Amino acid sequence: MPKSKDTIRSKDSGTVRLGSDETVRIDETINLSEQTEKVGGKVIKSGFGGSIAPGQTKDNLYKLNNKEYRLIKKISDSTSEAQIFLMERNGKKSVLKYFYPFVKPKIDLIKKIRKFKHPDIIRVIDYGYFEDRFFEIMEYADQGSLADNLPVKDIALIKKFVGEINQALNYCHANGIIHRDLKPSNIFLKDKKEKDILVGDFGIASLIDEGELFRRTNIFQTPIYAAPEYRMNLRGETFITKAVDYYALGITVWEIWSDEVPPESMDDLEFLRLMFEGNPPLPAGMDEEIAYLIKGLTQRDYKLRWGYSEVEQWLRDEAPDIKTEPKPEYTNPFDFGNDKTGKNLSASTPEQLAKLINDYPETGRKYLYRGTVKEWLKEQRDKRLYVEIADITDYKFKDDEQTGTAFAVYVLDRNFPYIGIDGKSCKSKKEIIPVLDDNILEYQKLLINPNDKFYLYLLSKNAVDEVEKYRSYFERYDKELAIYYVIYDLRFSIEKNVPYYHPKKEGTTNFNSLQDLADYLFDHPAEAADIMKQNKFSVWLNFMNADIFEKFKEAVKKYTFESETLPKLLPYILDPERGYEGLSGNMCYNLYDLGKEFDDHFHEYKKILKNKDARIYTFLEMKDYTGEVEYCHEVFNMKDAEWRNSPYNDNVALMKIIRGFGWTPVLYINKMEDGKPVEKIAHHKPEDLYENSKQLKKELEKGLNNLDSVTIAWISIFFHEYPLNDEETMYIYAREDFDERLKKFIGFFVEYFPDTEIAKRYKEAQEKAEKTKSKFISSGGWNKVLLLSGLLFPFIAGLLLLAYSYFSPEIYLPKSIFSVTIWYFVIVSGAVILFFFASDEISESFSTSFFGGGILGLIIAAIFYFLFKLIVATPLLLFILLAIGFYFYYKFLFKVYNALKNYQYEINLFVSAEEIDRLVEQYTFNKIDDMEIEQTGDLKELKKEIRYKVLFIIGYTASVTILLSGILFLLLYHDPHLK
Repeated sequence: MPKSKDTIRSKDSGTVRLGSDETVRIDETINLSEQTEKVGGKVIKSGFGGSIAPGQTKDNLYKLNNKEYRLIKKISDSTSEAQIFLMERNGKKSVLKYFYPFVKPKIDLIKKIRKFKHPDIIRVIDYGYFEDRFFEIMEYADQGSLADNLPVKDIALIKKFVGEINQALNYCHANGIIHRDLKPSNIFLKDKKEKDILVGDFGIASLIDEGELFRRTNIFQTPIYAAPEYRMNLRGETFITKAVDYYALGITVWEIWSDEVPPESMDDLEFLRLMFEGNPPLPAGMDEEIAYLIKGLTQRDYKLRWGYSEVEQWLRDEAPDIKTEPKPEYTNPFDFGNDKTGKNLSASTPEQLAKLINDYPETGRKYLYRGTVKEWLKEQRDKRLYVEIADITDYKFKDDEQTGTAFAVYVLDRNFPYIGIDGKSCKSKKEIIPVLDDNILEYQKLLINPNDKFYLYLLSKNAVDEVEKYRSYFERYDKELAIYYVIYDLRFSIEKNVPYYHPKKEGTTNFNSLQDLADYLFDHPAEAADIMKQNKFSVWLNFMNADIFEKFKEAVKKYTFESETLPKLLPYILDPERGYEGLSGNMCYNLYDLGKEFDDHFHEYKKILKNKDARIYTFLEMKDYTGEVEYCHEVFNMKDAEWRNSPYNDNVALMKIIRGFGWTPVLYINKMEDGKPVEKIAHHKPEDLYENSKQLKKELEKGLNNLDSVTIAWISIFFHEYPLNDEETMYIYAREDFDERLKKFIGFFVEYFPDTEIAKRYKEAQEKAEKTKSKFISSGGWNKVLLLSGLLFPFIAGLLLLAYSYFSPEIYLPKSIFSVTIWYFVIVSGAVILFFFASDEISESFSTSFFGGGILGLIIAAIFYFLFKLIVATPLLLFILLAIGFYFYYKFLFKVYNALKNYQYEINLFVSAEEIDRLVEQYTFNKIDDMEIEQTGDLKELKKEIRYKVLFIIGYTASVTILLSGILFLLLYHDPHLK
């Protein structure tokens, strides 16, 4: 079946000519409404261009058309076409209407209105573009809209309002503008005392040319205020006149009086039906004068409807007669043929014809689409129905005869009921709802069809927006969810609060509010798990409160339906004001309340808070205290607290939570007499303990000497375990200044309670620390002595050798190697042996080093002897060789010395002040019994390397010194002048 063209879609068409010469043009407004989505009464925008918001610019200043305005506040952003802001310029307030990017306003209309100078019409101050979005600046009425000040029972005041509105409409009409959206919310009070009004919001207004009587439109105004001609179409278009504004004035006056249109007991479909029939359901007790005005303004036939002059007469108490619309006289019955039994079927009225077409749709289709029905209506001179039926068959449902036939039934008889799938007749939403509810599976399938009779029935009542919305549900959601959206949409259009039906609840089955359901689910989490999975529940919740529904969706996304947390969280989602019931029955609504609750029941909450599934965490999650939940879990993680040298236990963890939540815990200590408590003494800060130490001596000793006591935990949160940063804006599990604050914590005991175990062990630890440091930490003095020795002794030996060579007239060494003293060979061999032992490049056994070094020393001694004779006999050559030798020797010596310094530095790092402090803290809090630094593998290796380097320096110093001294001794030994 092809999809029909319906009354909701905009149509592209050119000029249409009526029976006279009036030419009608389409409106200029373009509202790309497909870019917005209405959910639960709110409008969700997409793709905004520029942006205006409080706090976004310096001093909230904006330049609009080179004029500086200050943004005071946002008034609204829930309209479908613009955001509304309150602005100020030069001390005068104004309203900024900042259109969404997808809305193209009627520029010609705005230009025209800006020229208006009428005391009862909102003045347009300026307009233009800001960051690619159109804006309009208007006069500000500081008393709000008329809708905010209803009802009004003062007849004189109502007449004043009517008079001013009438003048405003007449001025608009005279200047070629049809307002088309007149209602109390678009009428503003500018003066509290005088009650002067301003007509505003020309958002969907239409321009009419001079001499033009009709205006074609495809934008509907609010259905309740829409005149009957909005529901009369020609080729899918609606033709209106300025009379639509006076119909809206009639409904507006009605609402001003009663503040309730339609009446509370009537749904809008029934109301629209009665209004279309010309039978307004005016409430009992309404002032007769007001009722007469409303009847005159809401005549179905726009030609008979009151306008400016009639209203002026009414205001002068000269109200004209109300002319009634002549009803067509149906003189010739419509011959519908015979039924299966041969009985003739005929209709004397359109209503009878509607019933026949409904009962015999195939026959009715033929009569409709062959033009027979149109011809009959033409003969009966019913122009209204003729035009509407022609529009169905020739345009709107030209290609969908089945749908056109069904829709024609509701057009021929505006009072024709909707026949449900179960055969029940429905004339109102209230009657339709149970039919859908009782046959929900069938309607899941039926309403997928956008031309189902359900939609056609609503369209015939001008429920255009509703139909579009219901169809969209089946486009966006699966069919089960969509049908619930339709049902609850219908219900909530009748009632403000729709009960939720839950068959498992004993006794009553209805929950009349979110709070009622929350109370029940709070005690029945198992049923919460079942309810929250139902499509019916999520849809009901969306209509009850869209914001809470969003919270519910976020929770489902975070926890999933299978989690154990979500059912516990649901009562708090449904009732955001619900508090946490404490152990004594006190209700906690914030962190401060919880802190006090934990303090009052300290030992109980140590157990409760360690359970991650505890209800308290559900409460915190609902209040968006997710950071607090994580913090609570973290402080009770004892494994992560092992790095602390100070006591850390459940008492400390809970104290941190209490203080972090904003409540400073009070430490109560019982004063005892004869073993019985006689008085509870409160302590608000650690120093209070000292002030009460005399009267609480024994009790304090017990708490202060027990590292796991509540007393120690309480004191700690004033020092190293303080849980907040300096600005008290962030939780801190491990402070950067933890060690510094821990020293102050220990210092508190040393100063105020020197006889406690903490103070005593701290003093012992300080003494032991000095001894510990002396074992490892070196200032480097001995290393410098070693370096100085290595530099000085070889240098002196070399200098003496050079001096002898220079000043001796002759070298008296033996000419034969065998004549050289045995001591020469002993010295050289000894030096080589020392070299073997000192060198870290050679790794040999003792015997190899000793004997190998000795033999090598003898060989070297023989070779060196002959070279030596040559060198020592030449002082210059000796000097050069000594200089070269000392250069490499000193270079090597400094390399070894620097390595020694580095090793010592690394040891000093191992035994740093922080390490000593750590040992002191551990000893103070009984975590270790001795102050010995642990001899780790790295530390042992460092100490070994230092020993090697020291021996290395000593060995090389001795080797070079002995070698040079031995050579000098050899020369002196053979010098005959010294014998």
